[in-house]
Amino acid sequence: MLALQITDTELEECFSSLTARQAEIFRDVAAGYTNQAIAERHGILEGTVKQHVSSIYRTLKVGHRPRGRFNRAIAISLLQRHDAFQKGWRENIRVQESVANRCPEQGISVDDLVDLVLACFQKNVQELTFRFRSLNLKALKMKDEGGREQILIVDRD
Repeated sequence: MLALQITDTELEECFSSLTARQAEIFRDVAAGYTNQAIAERHGILEGTVKQHVSSIYRTLKVGHRPRGRFNRAIAISLLQRHDAFQKGWRENIRVQESVANRCPEQGISVDDLVDLVLACFQKNVQELTFRFRSLNLKALKMKDEGGREQILIVDRD
């Protein structure tokens, strides 16, 4: 099955199985960096970049690693779908006011906190607890009055 033909939910499951390093490298591919430039950016060997990219495409069910411009076009297309899906979740995330007020003193923006939660949250998880600097937080998946799923980020203490 070609990744461009899978559902958004299936694509998100694939993206959630990428390591943080693989996700960074994939974004670099979409940005048009060469393997050599990606290797330099991440302090790894060019051969390691090639292995990561091949593994990423296998994970995303592309089947084989596309070459040249097609490689970048596929990466951009998949990332656009991924980002749009994540944006849909972003609109359904609520950050407790006390948490939002404490973010700047911890050197993190509310948007960065939301990105962190989205990166960690998997579709089958209902609750996520984590610590960022001195923030002890909990992210809870719940349904609003209209039955839409949303994520609420609150103080854990």
